[in-house]
Amino acid sequence: MNRSPIRRLFAAILVLCLVIPLFAIRVSNAAVTFSGIDTLMIYNPLTYYEEWVYSSSTGWSLKVTANALSTGNMSGQIKTASGNVLGTKPASEERSNGITPLSSAQIRQLTQDRRSNAVDGSYDEVGQSRAVGSTKAFWISPNLASSEQSVTMTCRAVGTYCNIWGNSTFTSTSVANSMASEFDSKIYSNDTNYFGSARFAENGVKVDILIYTMSYQGYTNAVCGFFSMYDLFTASEVTSMGDNPSLYNTGSPIVHLNSYFCTTSYLNVAYVTMAHEFQHLINFTSTLKNSANTEQIEMGTWLNEAMSMQAEELSYNGEVEAQEYISYSYNKSGDIAGGQSLYCFDTENDIGVYGQGFMFGEYLKKQYGSSDIFKRIHSTWRSCAVSLLNDGANLETSLGSSVVNAVNNSVSYDSSIISSINSTDNSNDTTSDSVSVFLSKLNLNYQIATVLKNSSGIYSIGTGCSAADPKLNTATSVSIQGGGRVFVKTANGSSYTVPTGADSKLIYVGFKNGQLVFGPTTAAGYAPATATPTATPTATPTPTATPTPTATPTPTATPTPTATPTPTATPTPTATPTPTATPKPTSTPSGALLYGDANCNGSVDANDAATILRAVVKLEILSAQGEINGDVTGNGHTDAEDAACILRKIVHLISVYPVVG
Repeated sequence: MNRSPIRRLFAAILVLCLVIPLFAIRVSNAAVTFSGIDTLMIYNPLTYYEEWVYSSSTGWSLKVTANALSTGNMSGQIKTASGNVLGTKPASEERSNGITPLSSAQIRQLTQDRRSNAVDGSYDEVGQSRAVGSTKAFWISPNLASSEQSVTMTCRAVGTYCNIWGNSTFTSTSVANSMASEFDSKIYSNDTNYFGSARFAENGVKVDILIYTMSYQGYTNAVCGFFSMYDLFTASEVTSMGDNPSLYNTGSPIVHLNSYFCTTSYLNVAYVTMAHEFQHLINFTSTLKNSANTEQIEMGTWLNEAMSMQAEELSYNGEVEAQEYISYSYNKSGDIAGGQSLYCFDTENDIGVYGQGFMFGEYLKKQYGSSDIFKRIHSTWRSCAVSLLNDGANLETSLGSSVVNAVNNSVSYDSSIISSINSTDNSNDTTSDSVSVFLSKLNLNYQIATVLKNSSGIYSIGTGCSAADPKLNTATSVSIQGGGRVFVKTANGSSYTVPTGADSKLIYVGFKNGQLVFGPTTAAGYAPATATPTATPTATPTPTATPTPTATPTPTATPTPTATPTPTATPTPTATPTPTATPKPTSTPSGALLYGDANCNGSVDANDAATILRAVVKLEILSAQGEINGDVTGNGHTDAEDAACILRKIVHLISVYPVVG
């Protein structure tokens, strides 16, 4: 039977739509080559988690489950010269506050990653107002790497919400008064406004701010300060964790600051450090007990630090980048470039994780629409009555259904990936398996946003990230932790062939000149972009002409809840627009109208016809904008005739769609 070219094209796409599932993970001997790209992001969608395990014989130890996936041998496929994705040269000078790395164990011990399941803290034993000049013995950590020591400190200033204490290395009354005033007038009010009330303050308890010299590896300017959860526990609770309560400031809301920065010259550093550590203190009182006084697990350090970095920015706008957390620390981070998980707050080799934490907070703020997201996160922890609430469940609840739906619809994971995520999740996690999948997708979209920096949509991020430029990986083989990614530059500037040893669960995103080319997709689910075909009547696309329909989400397809449609989408009544500029007035959502663009990627090609046909046979659901864009026949819905009409226009059998002409 003789068939017209358009029918052959239509039939080929229909068959492919029926037999190729989204993101199908399959083993194939055929090499997959990504084309038209100069940069590739390789992402591990699996989980990463840490658990502190206590043994009476060995004490505390950290159990890490990284769920790493291998890129395979990329020799000859990538450039091995150092650099950054967008070509920015990171700041070469030392950070202004001179911070050098703490080990991962010290960071975790000095914040809040260690406690037993039997602990239930209380916060109202001490911290009462003191008179200036009075003295009190406190346990402090002047050398960080060694054990604490008891030191008698003198009260240098008394504020409404704090007492400022110093030993012999901090004696300035004027600086102490400035710090107390700053804490009372700005930091306390801002942190409690953006993150929630401090539980201990309900009983009039004040924060004791201890100022003394802190030395690490011989440097007195290596650490700005810290908060220790142990200061809040009662003596009996510390004992239950296997430690000696006589070595801690039990029952005290305390922030520790390095006296090196508590001077007139470095007060800006002292102020942001107070804001940062006070958020940790509030956070711990939120996550330790909820409103029903039932016990909870504390927030993950990675998310907690993201909140504290936002505490700095919300009180001192621009100070995060003024201290080069992004342009220096993040953009030069070898650990992050080498596939370290977003969920791993490890500063063993560099401190880029602080910059990344800040940026993730900017992403949350942008997607939710305001800084209210941080208070919602705290509130979620406080109100939840379950024994275990992980970070993904918190974010899913706090961000709300609009953002969650946008994230989940932005990329479709194959069942094999979903199964792998759930099977490698924390065995103690009692939340729904879908939560881990959501968190994986949220992280994926965040990583893409650090490059694209769109002004709206799922790939938009806060303006505080304008200096971000991810560092390139130069190693020819990488084991990427769950929730981690690497960026590589293609050796030939145009293509990348996936090595045979690459794990099939890895997700790839292609860029050219800083713009999205394809993805997210697995290697097996990849299909190259289809160029507009010529009018040659025998043109029949190869099977690779049908990519996974959600492989190229565009920012406008899934706007944030507060996104506002551009005014050009709704012409004024007196205007006389051309037919294609007038969308249906009763069904125009946030997003640009482009007839034929059913997958909402900003262009019209055979992929859009494939998307419609998949929707017809229930293999996917079109977005609201996709429904409008795809109805090129003007019959009020999208169907196979719309797909055929799109293909006819592509091969120039018609010049305009019926809906406009």
